[in-house]
Amino acid sequence: LLKFNYFLNLSIINHEKDLVEELINRIQDLREYSASKYVITGILGDVNQLGLRKIIDDLQVKNIVNGATNRGNQLDVFLTDKPDYAESMVLKSIVNSDHQAVLISNAKKMPCQKDKKVAVRDTREPYKEKMRSLLLNFSREKVYNNTDIDAAYTCFHQELTRIIDESFPVCWTTASDHDPYYVSPAIKTLLKKRAGLRQKESLD
Repeated sequence: LLKFNYFLNLSIINHEKDLVEELINRIQDLREYSASKYVITGILGDVNQLGLRKIIDDLQVKNIVNGATNRGNQLDVFLTDKPDYAESMVLKSIVNSDHQAVLISNAKKMPCQKDKKVAVRDTREPYKEKMRSLLLNFSREKVYNNTDIDAAYTCFHQELTRIIDESFPVCWTTASDHDPYYVSPAIKTLLKKRAGLRQKESLD
């Protein structure tokens, strides 16, 4: 998966109702953080009385386990947002358990992702210093003058966005299936800059 720029997010649940919201938020954050990769979400475990509808609806996942896994009931699931690329089989467990075992295997080869442009902010130290300076000189009166809390929040958000845009320039790079998993878009941008400087030195 790492070789082809895929990111497997595997979560285990065990009928803990209080953790459903946290699970959904964490997976959504991971999807956003890994936007340059092909994220595969897998959620497995013993759900028992856990309601799956919210997880299925919010994360757009599907259960691929077919058949009973515990005394005629289907208590064990495997939820994934890529159901076409995985298949399941219910088998007798090799350990002492009243649950059946669920075997998950790949149904077909994952597709290659096309190269795409990815925006990267340059967050090196000089730009951080610029942001510190802008924050120190930030006039809070624009925010405090708003008597409505929503207007104050909108104003603060706009000013903070402006400071970020002025502080950290945006660079564009290409994310490819052939990139090693440890080469992030930010590293690719720096490598491209280094190659440009070396070429300039050789020409001089």
